[in-house]
Amino acid sequence: MKFTICVGGGTFDHFHPGHKRLLSTMMLVSDKVSIGLVSDSFLEKLRDRKICPELIQPYSQRYSSVESFFLSNNFTDFEILSLNEPYGQAVEYDSADVIVVTPETKITAYNINEERTKHGLTPLTIVTISRLRDEEGKIISSSRIRKKMSN
Repeated sequence: MKFTICVGGGTFDHFHPGHKRLLSTMMLVSDKVSIGLVSDSFLEKLRDRKICPELIQPYSQRYSSVESFFLSNNFTDFEILSLNEPYGQAVEYDSADVIVVTPETKITAYNINEERTKHGLTPLTIVTISRLRDEEGKIISSSRIRKKMSN
């Protein structure tokens, strides 16, 4: 089944194969993708929860990485919005019908659906993808990339 609009969000720092998998899945399951990209100001509020936050790339660089990925895959029906709060547009975007998450972020999708229900919107279908692992069997993540950079 192909959905109409897929929402998702994240930092997309040090764009890596895991990000590519997430965005590819979003493009595969829906006609349009709406990404909430964590803003620099919102990152400041999350500073204590991020590993090596001083190494997070600026918004413009992260935006370019996401945009370039969509365009290099000839996917043009997308939007990248500045994410300034945990759930962003996902709780109010009435046309959205699906969200793609990893097991670690699935709880956020449940919370988004709870908020959507409070606003009289239909809950999103949740598609969960597994995280990618590197050659050592460790999960590929921006946090691990930044941690390696800081050593």
